[in-house]
Amino acid sequence: MRWDVFSLLVLLVLAESAAGSDHPPGPGPGQTPAERCQQAIDQAAPVYRESRRVDGWRGRRASSKAPAFARFVEKACRGVVASEDLPQTGEVCDELIETGSEVPARGLALCLRATLEQHLQDAAATAHRPNVVLVLTDDQRADTLDFMPTVDRLAREGVRFRNAFVTTSLCTPSRASLYSGLYAHNHGSTINQQVFDDSNTLAPWLAAAGYATGFFGKYRNDTVRSTHVPPGWSEWQAFTDPPDETPGCPGGGGLRCYFGYTLNENGSFVAYGDREADYSTDVLADRARDFIRVNAERPFLAVLAPAAPHVPATPAARHRGTLADLAPWRPASFGRALSPGTPGWLRGFLAFGEAFVSALDAGRIAELETLSAVDDAVASLLDELERLGIADQTLFVFTSDHGTHWGEHGWVSKLTAYEESIRVPLVVRYPVRAPLPQQRDEMVLNIDIAPSIADAAGAATARVDGESFLPLIDGDVDGDGDGLGRAVFLVENPAGLVERANVAIRTRQWKYIRTLPSIGPAFEEIYDLEADPQELDNLARDPAIASTRDALRQVLGGLLPQ
Repeated sequence: MRWDVFSLLVLLVLAESAAGSDHPPGPGPGQTPAERCQQAIDQAAPVYRESRRVDGWRGRRASSKAPAFARFVEKACRGVVASEDLPQTGEVCDELIETGSEVPARGLALCLRATLEQHLQDAAATAHRPNVVLVLTDDQRADTLDFMPTVDRLAREGVRFRNAFVTTSLCTPSRASLYSGLYAHNHGSTINQQVFDDSNTLAPWLAAAGYATGFFGKYRNDTVRSTHVPPGWSEWQAFTDPPDETPGCPGGGGLRCYFGYTLNENGSFVAYGDREADYSTDVLADRARDFIRVNAERPFLAVLAPAAPHVPATPAARHRGTLADLAPWRPASFGRALSPGTPGWLRGFLAFGEAFVSALDAGRIAELETLSAVDDAVASLLDELERLGIADQTLFVFTSDHGTHWGEHGWVSKLTAYEESIRVPLVVRYPVRAPLPQQRDEMVLNIDIAPSIADAAGAATARVDGESFLPLIDGDVDGDGDGLGRAVFLVENPAGLVERANVAIRTRQWKYIRTLPSIGPAFEEIYDLEADPQELDNLARDPAIASTRDALRQVLGGLLPQ
């Protein structure tokens, strides 16, 4: 069909009336609620499809009708119990509908809109390039999403990777791995405060592909007192120390501050104070939202990297005390530093006293309360994407640079290969590729994020150690636990002030850790993660698993740099 100008104008009017109303018609005479839901779908879907074709004809990426379409269908289908035949979508969205159960109205509306967008993109003459939003928190454990209702909803509506890990549990090396797709021994930044060559990383890759790129927050720990803007970033607002010798905030080193911080804003120092309006998570979220709005009609990469929940955790005023009644954290592994199955540096660490434990409990609450502002920030970004009509064509990634201990194994920081330290949250929402919610159990790593984003953007990369996880959310790889997907990965942690350097490998069942003390032989740990998920029973000296131990040693040797 060929459209003249008059026909297009008529189409826009129809789109406004059918998909733009917040008040879909009620059931007609003799019409059931399920029939009303079906009628709304049948009316809105073709009109929305044609409005998106008009957007394409006009060269628009964003859809002004997208929010209205979702509201229209959601309201028409809310509270509807599915009959044997209705509603029907003729799409993958039928999987959301179960006869005799209430229709998930919001999920159905979003799924329908995403599949319509997907069909249009598949038929387009040029390849689709999605927008990308990456939210990267600092020291957030994988088991904290229950305290973040927006991110938790994102996980239920998108793709949640339940086995996501980092390959180094330390800020700078882990972030360098995330941006480059390389293990630390290959990108060369193995400790904090170490300069990293980022000329061949995610931002330059996407910039070369025509993306606007914006960074807001903590980049790494090697940007102290610097106005340097790394290559590839068109908008740069990153934590730094001020130009004098005074640290930017107590205990923060300028790089993880909530108040009293300095930002390097596109090469200029800008200082912020201690007013509530200066709370860094909120400031950075506002800047990221502005960047998205300005670049809505072109592909963009926006990275929001707040200080939270890194210590010294300082919640926003609106969230202080909201979790004051939270029960103490006391897993079976809590305070087991004196166990003979742990390495010497942990056994030599002082046992927890009452005052220490009380401070640890208070610190945990403060960390979780800082995540409430991050959750608000995620909500504001999602709302902006929805308002602009670009939510379906945006790859949204939420993760952290590594985890941390809350007293497990007698430790309260990171730089270990235990689950608390290397597990991270990873939630992905990419509606045009994954319109239905998914839970994936494959082992996915921080080194997979850059190649995945580049894969989605059609951008060329350098050599990487990671791999794209997009085939997983496309359903091209079956994660049924039968050996498909990644079978093993390497963990490499440098020594800290107290911590000893350690390397490890993790499979789906086994973890082998080798701690490298300053003198004497290496200390070995082996855990059967299926039988012992809290890593309480070190089997390294168990003769019953001698062959497994030998095999794990050999695999580790093959992954370490020669």
